Amino acid sequence: MYSSLLIRRSKLLCDLTFLKSCRDNKVIPTNFRLKHPDGSPSTVNILAKCSNALIRKTIHNIRRNLDTTNSSLYHHFGILWLGNIHPIIWDTYLRISIEKADHISAKKTNTQKNKLFFLLQHKIPPKQTSNPPVQIHNLSDTLIDETTRELLFKGFNFCITPHKLPTETIITQVESAISHLPPTEAEETRQDIDSTLRRAKLPPSNISRSERICLRNFHNNTGIIVLPADKGDATVILNTSDYVEKTSSLLKSSEYKTTPQDPTTYLEKKTKALITASKLPIEIRKSLIPREKSSRTPRIYGLPKVHKPDIPLRPIVSAFGSPTHHLAKYLASTLQPLAEESSLHVKNSFHFIKTLKTYQIHESDILVSFDVVSLFTNIPLEESLEILETKHHIPQNTLTFINHCMSNTYFLFQGTFYKQVKGAPMGSPLSPAIADIYMDDFETNAIESFHLKYTCWLRYVDDVFVIWPHGPETLQDCFDHQNYINSHIKFTMEVETNNSLLFLDILVAKSNDSFTHIIYRKPTHTNRYLNANSHHHPSQINSVLNSLIP
Repeated sequence: MYSSLLIRRSKLLCDLTFLKSCRDNKVIPTNFRLKHPDGSPSTVNILAKCSNALIRKTIHNIRRNLDTTNSSLYHHFGILWLGNIHPIIWDTYLRISIEKADHISAKKTNTQKNKLFFLLQHKIPPKQTSNPPVQIHNLSDTLIDETTRELLFKGFNFCITPHKLPTETIITQVESAISHLPPTEAEETRQDIDSTLRRAKLPPSNISRSERICLRNFHNNTGIIVLPADKGDATVILNTSDYVEKTSSLLKSSEYKTTPQDPTTYLEKKTKALITASKLPIEIRKSLIPREKSSRTPRIYGLPKVHKPDIPLRPIVSAFGSPTHHLAKYLASTLQPLAEESSLHVKNSFHFIKTLKTYQIHESDILVSFDVVSLFTNIPLEESLEILETKHHIPQNTLTFINHCMSNTYFLFQGTFYKQVKGAPMGSPLSPAIADIYMDDFETNAIESFHLKYTCWLRYVDDVFVIWPHGPETLQDCFDHQNYINSHIKFTMEVETNNSLLFLDILVAKSNDSFTHIIYRKPTHTNRYLNANSHHHPSQINSVLNSLIP
């Protein structure tokens, strides 16, 4: 009986501590939450007050039960003390009872700490009706009406139903797809497509007539430009003059220089000559050779960084259809497996969490994240090619292809041709693979050349997650060492706050000797996904729902 009372007392103390923490932090445990079909703000407020009253009442009851339990403990302790029990048996019984109660208390405390952390991170703020996530940033001088706003709310991935069937496009794509089929199968496919097109009917329009007029007005208004934000999928409206000024200021940096003429035709011929002279299989060569005088001149555009002062632009080179685009895609598919070989590389958030679970954390360890400043435009091409040759033994023919793609980045802006003379272009399919391979070599050297070692180093492109076990006094020396290795690669550093750290879209927190994590939404997040009325295939719309369900 005495042992049971000790365990009961330990559980009551744990529950009391947990509920008092919930009360002080203004969070409501799941089993105290009241629900009602009416989800109005007033009803939610009433239910929250009732839940808090229940917490206070439960705390009062626990304290009363704790007093009763303590009285019972003293009573049974006196009975046992007067029971003429052998001292060795008495000491053993007391020790076992206390150890059992302490074990149960420690286990329950750990569980409740994790619950409290989860509740704090999922703390539901008051329902906001006046300050929803900002989905439209109108930074122009043009006022937009409600119809225009509704149109822009649909997002850049909203697909409008066609006003006529794209019969010619379908037939062209089908003919391209069946060109390798035997004649009989190809003809059967043509008959099936022909029958389908004859029966096909246009779907009803998914935008109103007024929205269609707004779309036409946007297209004809040359004084403004509509762009997606750099992060968060928000819509940004800028004056065209401001956009041109911001982009032009970017192009004045040492990374770019003007070129007097369009190099498209020259690059078509040079790319064709390099591929033709290579030892690639003939089918691959045919698919990579650009068609003469059919390549598209690359364009540069900027994505507004609405989360930063003065709204700077992130430059992106759209090289789709350019003379080297197909070759760059082929090379990227060849190099990406090399980039993912490293044990320090993570593919995505899921891979990061899976890898992180293999590490143990100590109370004195520090969670740190490093971010490479403008990684792509600071990648040294010559060093990257040397790493590929010496470390990964890439054939000379492939190195020639890579050098050709990376050193011939050009684009058109406002009638002027520019060439990127430094780093890797944002927008090229080859740039991420080159960046990963270079950073793999850089971080290996950085780790090996410093006298203190990390417990954990995990990198996703230009973001690095680190567990530093040597205390805050040596962390700055480590940071300075990394920034000293290469004049091109510089880092910024962020250190944990309240035992937690943001990395990618995950909030990682220390919990005893392991980690807990939750999904974190940045302030720029708009909660905007694919609109259900978009002219996408139903399977694509359903996949959005499936991706949001854990």
